[in-house]
Amino acid sequence: MHLLNHLLLLAYIAIKSEALVAPRIKREIPSRTSSPSKALCAIPDDHNNNEHEQEEKESYLVEVAYEGRSCKVNIRADETLLSGLERNRVPDRLAVPELPSECRRGNCLTCVGRHQDQSHEASLHRADDGLSPEMSRQASRLGYILTCSSHVVGEGLKLELGENHRAWEDLYSQRLYEESTQSVSRAAMARTIRRSDERNPKRWAVETENALEKSGDQQ
Repeated sequence: MHLLNHLLLLAYIAIKSEALVAPRIKREIPSRTSSPSKALCAIPDDHNNNEHEQEEKESYLVEVAYEGRSCKVNIRADETLLSGLERNRVPDRLAVPELPSECRRGNCLTCVGRHQDQSHEASLHRADDGLSPEMSRQASRLGYILTCSSHVVGEGLKLELGENHRAWEDLYSQRLYEESTQSVSRAAMARTIRRSDERNPKRWAVETENALEKSGDQQ
């Protein structure tokens, strides 16, 4: 009887001890539903604000026009002008199918725009445009800009987009009628004729005789 009472007392003490310790252990174990990664990955509001302010400092307001319609967009300094226009959905805002562009290296002139009156040209940085140095200088003198290889570095830009046809006319077509181009063309034609005659001496002799006869008849 003594032994039974002693065993019951030990069992009672064990049950009471477990009841007292368990809540304390439960409080010390973190909840499985909590996500420690959230606490580690949380970014302070101040940091977000600083990033936003930095982004605002590095973007500039640019006014662009296309076929009589215009809008103003913010272009970041770390992107090309063409990328910024596409990011701002300028084709939708100007009601055009797309902004003309092809090579995105600056040497096809498809993406050409032009400075409007009172545009602050110094606010645009021209990167390597893929053109010859002389043609690049001429394009700059005429106010043309290549949107795919240019970066905005300041305020006050006013640009007319879709100037590729005019740029082709000014930079390429007009050169065909310049005296220097005509001289090169005549020299190339003369070389071609001479090489052809050298390969066909008999034909050259016949043509020369005919030319001399005609020259004598005319005299």
